Amino acid sequence: GHYYAALTITSSGVGAQDRQLLCFYYDQCETHYISLLNAIDALFSCLSSAQPPRIFVAHSKFVILSAHKLVFIGDTLTRQVAAQDVRNKVMNSSNQLCEQLK
Repeated sequence: GHYYAALTITSSGVGAQDRQLLCFYYDQCETHYISLLNAIDALFSCLSSAQPPRIFVAHSKFVILSAHKLVFIGDTLTRQVAAQDVRNKVMNSSNQLCEQLK
């Protein structure tokens, strides 16, 4: 949850517009984060039950798709948030998640 934690920032340097953006995307991030965790669980379940390769590939793609949704939100926030410290934290978290996908 490092990426997810970056959106829970409460700083006196965050303006009303940034706060509104963070609140808007917080719910979406929560939904996509839970979806990612569920996709990872399904992938590991697939591995432990020795499913055929096509099932493994389908689960793998869903993990990547779920993670990319979070990266997309991070990229969007990085472009729209005014507070530099918030922008840096979100960008770093988004970049870390993106690196883990490689």
